Amino acid sequence: MKNLIGVVQMNSSNQPADNVAFAKAQIVQAADQGLDLVSFPETFVYAVEKHSEKHHAAQTLDGELVQTFRDLASQYDISVLLGSIYEKTPDEDKRLYNTSILIDRQGELNGVYRKIHMCDAPTLGYNESVGIKPGNIPVVADHEIGKLGLTICYDLRFPELFRFLTEKGAEVIFVPALFSLYREAPLVATFDCTCH
Repeated sequence: MKNLIGVVQMNSSNQPADNVAFAKAQIVQAADQGLDLVSFPETFVYAVEKHSEKHHAAQTLDGELVQTFRDLASQYDISVLLGSIYEKTPDEDKRLYNTSILIDRQGELNGVYRKIHMCDAPTLGYNESVGIKPGNIPVVADHEIGKLGLTICYDLRFPELFRFLTEKGAEVIFVPALFSLYREAPLVATFDCTCH
């Protein structure tokens, strides 16, 4: 059985309302095209560099933002991968999680992954670990498409994570990333996926 997965490219800004409105429109478009799952980039709701500003858009998993996308998934009968959002941490005030959330077509949380590997590049003036707390649990979600491995951006540089995910049965591995350079490209690219 073939499944259609859509990948949304977007040039996110520091305006969450605009980013969410754009994402909603892409979900509607993806559902109209008969896609089974649509995936968004890393931190697609709020793209800023300063760690202090990231707290403006941070929420918990039961917050309004995640609920909005859960409602959209069930309304349009499509699975949604929130590439990542800034998630409040229960035990720290200064750092957040960079969290990827897989929502099934019933609007239920199907997988939650907190980015493990931080992009610390002092020579470039950026240390992700200053504002982001690393997770420590790799995630393979059982989904109607198949077993889906969840990673985020810089995780790509650590092959042991991908070996672990494939050993746990991952058939498709998502690597949503934030690239703020604008490029002309289709908003939704679709892929046929046969996993079983």
